[in-house]
Amino acid sequence: MTLPLVLVLAASALAAPAPAPAPAAKPAVVAKKRIRQLPGEEVQFQSRDGWTLTGTYRAAEAGKPTLVLLHGGSGRRQDWYSFAAKMAKRGLGFLAFDLRGHGQSQNAPEGQPAQWNKFVINKGYNEWDNMREDIAAAVLFVSTRGVAQEALALGGADVGANLALKYAAVHPEVPFVVLLSPSLNYREVLTPNAMRAYKNRPVLIVVAEDDKRFTTEARILFNFGKQSVGEEKAFLMETPKAHGTKMFAYDKELADRILDWVEDPTGLPAQEEEGAGEEPAQGSGELPSEEALDKALKPSEDVSE
Repeated sequence: MTLPLVLVLAASALAAPAPAPAPAAKPAVVAKKRIRQLPGEEVQFQSRDGWTLTGTYRAAEAGKPTLVLLHGGSGRRQDWYSFAAKMAKRGLGFLAFDLRGHGQSQNAPEGQPAQWNKFVINKGYNEWDNMREDIAAAVLFVSTRGVAQEALALGGADVGANLALKYAAVHPEVPFVVLLSPSLNYREVLTPNAMRAYKNRPVLIVVAEDDKRFTTEARILFNFGKQSVGEEKAFLMETPKAHGTKMFAYDKELADRILDWVEDPTGLPAQEEEGAGEEPAQGSGELPSEEALDKALKPSEDVSE
């Protein structure tokens, strides 16, 4: 090979374009869980002990009641979506809000944990039980919108049910309560004495048959309720499956059955489940003994919505 030919080949090699780089791999798309927004106006208000709370408010039509809706542990106000949508269709009012440490209510007072999973329970201090201050702030907010006390009731699920009952027990102006999957003890938010103190007003307890611990405890509460408010004002409604607001996903008629009762809380719930009014297995149908109650009131395991 002659020198000129070598130079020509070398120059050609240098002039050849570099191979195109492989296309960069596209980042994996992570599907975000879509949160369905409640129908109504987003609002904020503050608790007496310094928490900024966020909620959704929808005014009731004239003559219709309004409910303050309390979600369960680790949940958020949107857990009430299907129930609130049916409330809106009926002209019922509601304020569903994120309890302290949940959802958009994580603006804590200085020096306090802002998230529910960092709350601690100490002797004499329990941030879960302090959520009753959130209810007080919610009730005050709704009253500024012109809702009369006798038209403002409470609905709660899971720990929200325990909180609703405890608040209503010492606020006789609350006309009625709706309790989804209440327990005797959720993170030291206790309900037996609250039910004993809840007098002369309707109460509806809703629980699922497969939610074994909560079915047992709900029936105990129901019997306390019959003693406290009278058999004509205490109601127990059962559905086959799930816990708290998740019951609405498995029983499409449940929300309407509850709302039928809300619109007439002195009447029997429509299609009350067979056996809903039976006594828990205590042998004689009496309230549980102090020993049985103490056993039931030991600190509960976490049950999230």
